Amino acid sequence: MKKLSLISMGLVLLMAMTQCKKQETPSTNDNEGEKVHITLEVDNGSKNFVHPETGNTFFTNGDEVLVANNGHYVGTLTYSSSNRHFSGDITGAVESDYLHFYFMGNQDLVEGTPSSNTATFTVNISDQTNCYPQIAYNHSAAFYSEGVTSYKAQLLNKCALVKFTSNEIPVETAVTVSGLNNQVSVDLGSKEFSFSQTNGGNIALHAESATSRWAILLPGDAATVTASATGYKKATSISIPPVSANDYLTTGVSFTMQALPEGILSGIFSVSNTKQVYFSQGNLQSNGTFTTNQYEMGGTFTFNNYSGPNGYYILSRDEWNYLLSIRDRGKWGIATVNSVKGLLILPDNWTIPEGCSFNPYSATNNVYDVDHWAAMENAGAVFLPAAFGNYGKYWTSTPDEDEYAYYVKFYTLSATQSFIYDDEYGCSFSVRLVCDAE
Repeated sequence: MKKLSLISMGLVLLMAMTQCKKQETPSTNDNEGEKVHITLEVDNGSKNFVHPETGNTFFTNGDEVLVANNGHYVGTLTYSSSNRHFSGDITGAVESDYLHFYFMGNQDLVEGTPSSNTATFTVNISDQTNCYPQIAYNHSAAFYSEGVTSYKAQLLNKCALVKFTSNEIPVETAVTVSGLNNQVSVDLGSKEFSFSQTNGGNIALHAESATSRWAILLPGDAATVTASATGYKKATSISIPPVSANDYLTTGVSFTMQALPEGILSGIFSVSNTKQVYFSQGNLQSNGTFTTNQYEMGGTFTFNNYSGPNGYYILSRDEWNYLLSIRDRGKWGIATVNSVKGLLILPDNWTIPEGCSFNPYSATNNVYDVDHWAAMENAGAVFLPAAFGNYGKYWTSTPDEDEYAYYVKFYTLSATQSFIYDDEYGCSFSVRLVCDAE
């Protein structure tokens, strides 16, 4: 496994493409000691540029290094390109220890802002779309000494730079890999780094081209992950090799993502233990297209007497039953959208938009004007309008004997109902299509 060629810094990641969000300026306790202004030289006079295609690194104005001494935070240093040094004030350092320097990718700190009492802190590297969250550490070449204001250190990587290759996916389309470690915790006393998987272990990759994306990965064993992007089917069973600190893996972790049919909604819905789908943007119309808005009724069709875009189909009776009865009772309810009554279904992963409300057991809470519904829809919600007065009737794909077929029926005046699956022959009901999410 190829390692990055380290010169004097030992840093591996590109920092100049776009600035990351900066850490909040840490606070110090002035009562703990007199402030001392120091400078840190990390490159011994030679500038090392880092690019994904070469493995070289450089800093940009405003990059920050956290400084610890004697097991706690003592200050923050800021980089200046004019003199190629980090500089800033430290407070409360003792001469019996080195100065310990932590470059944490300029990510927002997850758990508060460092202070003079801080002994640990944690950062999250999940969003890498705009920049690479480099993680590096080392201590000063010599112990801290009162009166000495200039220090040197060779910062060493605690992470790796890894290339991902794919079929053509627009650079502006975010690709997120799930199943990777994305959180770093640092103990300032022991100088130990620990890596943990949180929030599903998501990392949004940094696009260098339509077929080349890169990411900072934390040390870990070989893993099998998935990748997702808006407008594409999820890619599964992607193999990630073992990753060690300072790895530079340029051969590429390969994956392919198939474009989804046009007209899908963003929410992902489980319809069995092993299957997820996207819903079409609206009900099917007689011309084979979808309604523009979800609260429009669309056409009605006899069983299997319809045609829709390629890649779409109707859920079976068992899939409807899993979605509405087995998956999660708290993720559907009767609602009114733009004065139209119907059934509101929430996706597997759901965060309610600001200013909106939802109660699965009270239809009076689920009333949305056009603006509020736009926010709900953008968050992945699906709405099935009731085309038969107070009833909604939607075909399943499951036939019964003698040319009969099952449909699902819901009643808009009851928010706590069970779904009814009747079989009918020759009737015309609504059709809502789905396509596979992976």
